[in-house]
Amino acid sequence: MAINDFIEAQQFVPAEAGDLLTVEQAEQYNRDGYVILKNWIPQAQLAQVRPDVERLVAENHRRQKDINTKSAAVDGMMRSDRIQGLIEAANGPSELLQSFAFTKLPHEVRTKHWHQDGVYWGLSDSRVCCVFVPMTATNEDNGCIWMVPGTHRLGRIFHDVATDEFGLENLRCDMSAFREPVPMVLEAGDAVLAHTYTVHASFHNRTDEPRISLGFHFRNVATELQLPTPYRREQERRLGRDPARAA
Repeated sequence: MAINDFIEAQQFVPAEAGDLLTVEQAEQYNRDGYVILKNWIPQAQLAQVRPDVERLVAENHRRQKDINTKSAAVDGMMRSDRIQGLIEAANGPSELLQSFAFTKLPHEVRTKHWHQDGVYWGLSDSRVCCVFVPMTATNEDNGCIWMVPGTHRLGRIFHDVATDEFGLENLRCDMSAFREPVPMVLEAGDAVLAHTYTVHASFHNRTDEPRISLGFHFRNVATELQLPTPYRREQERRLGRDPARAA
């Protein structure tokens, strides 16, 4: 059985260099499916965002989706030229798909299995990307993200369902055929631009400090979602429009 039996091909649309994304950075994103951008968010803006993020994480560190609706400071960061310019370069004209804070508490055993984000949404095409912004330094000891370079060009890979340490079900893909993953070793204020089909994972925090990151997923305005009907109806009631179609 060939690996293609487990893949639904979707053509990758390359990023374009511009005012915010250099030729070298665009080439790395197109080749690897991600690019690290050092010192991307000004420290003054991080200082404005941090109190809200820490407060929300303290309330519930496992689930902080739609975090831009809970903090004007986070929303301002997300809508800043530094974020929106990256999204436009990688994705073309886009709208927000989701925002979130992802946290691993000190010594927390928490696995995010190998997966592609785009599989959760059933995308009509591959024009979805994410900007990750660490609020704390991230490294191999505190549960940083690991990326598998080049996997964004495969399309949508078959996933099965795996249960994490909290009993939550998540999607998982087989890593056995892929090259070595790369850890996202970052400082607060760096950013990672990643394609939705780049396979990635994260593991346990073995340190005495929390690991906190923000994430902003955007889809091209013409990209549609093929969501399960019950979820789609629930979100339609909440949003006042069909969430599976571009606004």
